[in-house]
Amino acid sequence: MEFTKQDCILMSESNPLVFTELCIRNCYKSEGSMFQRPPQVLIRKVIKRGHTSVLEHTGVYLVYTQNYVYNHYKYFIDNPYTDMRKEGNLWYIYTNLRVIAENDPDLLERILKDDSTVKYFTPKDDDPYKRITFRIITDHGQERSLLRHRWNSFTIESTRFINYLKRRGISFIEWQGRRKNKWIYTLACKFSTFFYKLLIRLGETPEIARSVLNLGHKTDIIMSAPRYKWKHFLDLRTAKDAHPQIREIAEKIKQFI
Repeated sequence: MEFTKQDCILMSESNPLVFTELCIRNCYKSEGSMFQRPPQVLIRKVIKRGHTSVLEHTGVYLVYTQNYVYNHYKYFIDNPYTDMRKEGNLWYIYTNLRVIAENDPDLLERILKDDSTVKYFTPKDDDPYKRITFRIITDHGQERSLLRHRWNSFTIESTRFINYLKRRGISFIEWQGRRKNKWIYTLACKFSTFFYKLLIRLGETPEIARSVLNLGHKTDIIMSAPRYKWKHFLDLRTAKDAHPQIREIAEKIKQFI
């Protein structure tokens, strides 16, 4: 058992397919298996299984003429996870890989094969529609608060499938309350760890044993949204009446945005 600090890290999409694989592997904490195969292998695997939510983190930015959009990509127009901006006869499409995977297998394959027929553009850093992704290390109590921002995209470390006895051990976020009461939290975490280990050794699966992990248990969340949606998040979560822990996360995000 160990204690760790909250943290918030801006993630880079400089290589979109490698970035996608990293987001997928966050669920099972299997980042150590990165680069063993081309990322397209794992991406196709999760699509085949229907686990396409992890593809929402990967921004895809396309530019085509209005006529071409209406003839080939009309599904973008009313999609809630797609923004569009018109300049002259050109449509600038801000979408994500999940939208494409679920609507257009042909375009998806061309993206995975880096086909030159796909017309991209690069949004500016201050573009309100550009997707921004953070890796957030916090506890399960704050995870619940983050998930209330339903229009954002999330990939979360899976306590259902990860056996912490086989992986890296059990971690908890450092105590945030009064110093004199820290021993109570520490004791609660020790009991939580003891009973989790006991259940696993008695033959229970991780998805059953996790029931005894308390809300201070560490979780690793990847969270994405267009810049303008992050503004709404910051307005709510940097307020004085916000929970101190989530306000700490929001203040770190604010430094980047």
